[in-house]
Amino acid sequence: AALGWVNADGTVTLEGVAARNRIEAETDRLCEPIWRSVGDGGAARFGELILPIHTAIDAVGTYAVLG
Repeated sequence: AALGWVNADGTVTLEGVAARNRIEAETDRLCEPIWRSVGDGGAARFGELILPIHTAIDAVGTYAVLG
C-alpha cells in the first residue's frame, strides 16, 4: 500500500499492475538464457512436474488477487 500498488481494501491499483508487469518482464529477460538451455522438451517436462503445485496454489485463490 505504501508504494501505491494496492488500495486499503487490498485490491490492486493500476500502479500495482504496471509494477507487476515490469517485474514479470525483467524476470523473463533474466531467465531467458536458462530456458534456452533447457529447450522446449525440458520446459514442457517442467510444466508437467509443477502442475500439481500450480493447481494447489490456484485452488486457494492466490492468483485471484492479481486478476
